[in-house]
Amino acid sequence: MEVRMSLTHNRINEVTDRGSLDRGAAPTSATESAARANAALQAQKLRDLWCQSRERTRTAPIGSPAFARVADLAASFASMAVRANQHAQAR
Repeated sequence: MEVRMSLTHNRINEVTDRGSLDRGAAPTSATESAARANAALQAQKLRDLWCQSRERTRTAPIGSPAFARVADLAASFASMAVRANQHAQAR
């Protein structure tokens, strides 16, 4: 599963990994399936936190820590995306 977050559109989209089997990829092992399920769960938690923080920033005063929280979540997402891309390249 690939997860994309757009700061400009204030949303996180989940995109299934289309075409992986079309490219002749080997079936996934139990360990890899568990890792993907864990990554999907972490992505969902990140998405939920992002949505909650985004709502808080709409009513937060200027200089509120809520804005820093949204930036932290964006950095966490970027880090997760980098790790996912490196994992895909390693396969």
